[in-house]
Amino acid sequence: ALDPIFFALARSGLGHAPALVPFGAHHARILAGGTRCELRARPTPRLFLSKIYALLPNIEAFALHGVFDVLGWKAGWEVHMPNSYTYPELQTYTAALLVPWDWVLVTF
Repeated sequence: ALDPIFFALARSGLGHAPALVPFGAHHARILAGGTRCELRARPTPRLFLSKIYALLPNIEAFALHGVFDVLGWKAGWEVHMPNSYTYPELQTYTAALLVPWDWVLVTF
C-alpha cells in the first residue's frame, strides 16, 4: 500500500502524484466476474505458488519448488505455479503463497 509520504515525495520530485486507486482488490474481484466460491469447492485443495524462478537462482528455486510439491502432496494439496492466468482462474485456488520479489520493501 502506498502511504501519504510517498505521494508527497512523488509530487515534490515529479511535479505530480500518481493516481490513487483505493482498495485495489475490490476492483480485481469485479474483473474476475464477482465472487464465485463454487469454483473453490473441489475435493482436493489447490495452492497457487508465485513465480519463484523469476525471484531466485535456478538451483534454489528448483529446491524450494520441490519442497512445496512434497509438502503439498503429503498434505493432500495440488501445488501449481502457472506461467500465466486470468482473474477467473485465480478463483479456482484455495490458497496462494506469494514470495516477495524485493525483500527491502517487505516489513514483517
